[in-house]
Amino acid sequence: MANKRNAGFTLVELIVVIVILAILAGVGTVAYGAYIKKANEAKDAQLLGDIRYAGALGAYTNPGVDGIVYVYTDADAVAAGRTAADDAAVIGEWMENAFGSGWAETLRWKTETYSTMYAGGIYLLQITEEQKNAVSDILNSGYADKTEALLSSAGNPANILARGKNNLPMTLAMDAGYAAWAYQWLQDKGLDSLLTSAPDGSITGANWDGLTDAQLTQLVNETALYIASATKGTGVEDAYGGICMVAAAAQSGDGSAVMNAMRQVVTDENGNGMMLPSLALLYSTTVGYLNSEQYSGDQSYTIRDGRGNPITGTLEELSVKAQGVSSMMEYLSAVMSDPGYYQYFTGADGRYQQDVAAYIGVMNLLDNYSDEIQTDRESALTDPGVVALINNLLAAG
Repeated sequence: MANKRNAGFTLVELIVVIVILAILAGVGTVAYGAYIKKANEAKDAQLLGDIRYAGALGAYTNPGVDGIVYVYTDADAVAAGRTAADDAAVIGEWMENAFGSGWAETLRWKTETYSTMYAGGIYLLQITEEQKNAVSDILNSGYADKTEALLSSAGNPANILARGKNNLPMTLAMDAGYAAWAYQWLQDKGLDSLLTSAPDGSITGANWDGLTDAQLTQLVNETALYIASATKGTGVEDAYGGICMVAAAAQSGDGSAVMNAMRQVVTDENGNGMMLPSLALLYSTTVGYLNSEQYSGDQSYTIRDGRGNPITGTLEELSVKAQGVSSMMEYLSAVMSDPGYYQYFTGADGRYQQDVAAYIGVMNLLDNYSDEIQTDRESALTDPGVVALINNLLAAG
């Protein structure tokens, strides 16, 4: 008798085969899609490198020229001068030399990843050795891929200490150098009428309530740049030694010793303590801690705002809610008492010192490019243009 199995497949067998083929096709499609995405990202990375290399070659023939190349997924690329409109033609020439006369049509991102990452353009910057060192310090820290957090650590102290008009007198009283700068700032802005003077003509104070909201915003942002200028030359070991002195003074329970130690974390060229920049640097270490593995984030603390009202929250919340000198001090104390802070401070991996170096590094960069920061904007230091500038400096370094 003939075997009926030779006649063909049963319906069940056909269904099983179809299901298996569908599964294999689905797996293959996913794998192929992932392969294409990875390949396109590799091409975008190569394009980015080629554009930067073209800029490096162009810099030899046109020293001092900085520019931006805007690349899109669905539109022609555009060359622009970064600080001078006339430089756009020079940047365009660099691209033509590298990619040919049709470079604008040729340069296209293949993935949304790079299109989003470089939405603000690819900066072609001629950076100094000092700037390269600053970039290296940032890349070797916990802030390597956290530019906005690093810029927040640079800008938030000015918001805390100078934003509230009622907080300014105490801030000025604790830092004579900042007071002199702030009074000069009023004069430079034509706001002499807000100053109060002694009979001998020396300035004794100012009517800060007379500032408009727009003027206060500018003062806060330019205070952040004042801090950057004061901090940029600070040595990492000097800063770390100063912070250790603060910790030792805090253990003694002597408030006066703590204040004196705090003032010496950042000093001027004559060795005189600068309280506002010192507090800002101490604040930056708390941001580093909040972005470290040692921070758990599961505890709440209560500090007072600039008017003495209690505010409760996690350390992240308090880092932007503190107002004024006293509030800043209470916030710093809360962070340093958090269970993981001591491990962060004393860690054998050197993360603490690396983060301090990164903060000093970004202050160097902000001071170098201060003329390009639009201080009339809210949160000027975390403006997308500033974030793009720092990210491009990190990439170029």
